[in-house]
Amino acid sequence: MASYREVIKRSEFIGYAKAVFTDQEVHDFLQDVKAKHPKATHWVWAYKMGEVMFSSDAGEPSGSAGTPVLNAIRSSGLDYVMVVVVRYFGGILLGVKGLIDAYNSVARKTLEQASKGTVVHQCRVLLQLDYEAYGKLYEDLARLVSEPEALFQDQVIMQGWVDVARKDDVEQLAAKGNMSLQWGEQKRIKVV
Repeated sequence: MASYREVIKRSEFIGYAKAVFTDQEVHDFLQDVKAKHPKATHWVWAYKMGEVMFSSDAGEPSGSAGTPVLNAIRSSGLDYVMVVVVRYFGGILLGVKGLIDAYNSVARKTLEQASKGTVVHQCRVLLQLDYEAYGKLYEDLARLVSEPEALFQDQVIMQGWVDVARKDDVEQLAAKGNMSLQWGEQKRIKVV
């Protein structure tokens, strides 16, 4: 999680950014930030997950807070990210233009602090193969299957995660190694 703090005309703004992939993660992240700052005046937030985007002004004048945070996310080119900007009111009214500038600036600077990665879509795979094929193809399997779990019985039964973009490679390897291959229903998105 990235964070950034700035004081603008006596108001303290604290931005937090984190990768999110589900509505539950959005909810949990917002609740975590609120728990860290229970006495804050506002908890403005926005997120982008693929084509789904949302923002909240959280009590600030309409369009003065959530939209500038969402615009910072959009202009960053990042995806599957949420930014929450906490504000402690300092006694000086910033006006709508001042709020827009402050929220956008803090969100941008927070995103600049964030570690970046590549968003990868993965699906679950189950492979069944004999010990000889497992020995010959171990390095290829290790390269293609992440978080592998192997069960050694009459044959090797391996399951793990495969990048959707590498499914063809796994299918070719399965054919080459005379493996039984089954794609699972489970899917996930992660940052690598």
